[in-house]
Amino acid sequence: MEYDPIAANRPLVREIEAFCERHGLSASRFGREAVNDTALVTDLRSGRQLTQKTLFRVRQFMNRQDAGVARAAP
Repeated sequence: MEYDPIAANRPLVREIEAFCERHGLSASRFGREAVNDTALVTDLRSGRQLTQKTLFRVRQFMNRQDAGVARAAP
């Protein structure tokens, strides 16, 4: 069986899409705010492989944003 980067990225792409829906962000805005790359999500859907550093930055951005929303909730 051959490695399929598109299939490998699906869980992360789904997670990002759910995040974007929760926070009212477009995919390009998410990429710009998370790692200064408007093509990030499109590229992930096409099979782009992230470095560990970039993946860390993406997750850190999502965690910080979710934490901020949780603190702001009544």
